[in-house]
Amino acid sequence: MSLRTEIVKEVTRREPSANGLKVIHYYLCTDRSPNGGQFLYLKCHEEIWSPGSNPQGQSQLVRENFAVSGDFGENYYLALHIFRKIAEAQEVVSLEHLADVCRDELLEYTRKHSPKQVAEKPRLLELRSRR
Repeated sequence: MSLRTEIVKEVTRREPSANGLKVIHYYLCTDRSPNGGQFLYLKCHEEIWSPGSNPQGQSQLVRENFAVSGDFGENYYLALHIFRKIAEAQEVVSLEHLADVCRDELLEYTRKHSPKQVAEKPRLLELRSRR
């Protein structure tokens, strides 16, 4: 069995860092199976660039890292919602926090869409024995 990977959405964010420039690429991806299955997830590719560190005075890649998170199954709208939340966040979401953000959003979605709503404040019953 082979899966075909497609990039559905892509956003690049840049922010100054202590060492130069941090460039983060966010990707909303889907892997499709030959049988029609669709599996959505997020990828994050982070690059750290050092300004003018080579003899020509050009920026040089100092470090790069990569993370994958999600497991949204076939729920395109949930995956898109979380992707937008991460890509449009006021502060750049680093790849170290990608899995945490996805997990928290999935838990919140599951809580909101659970068929059985759990009471916010469970009532405590006081048991008294009869004599």
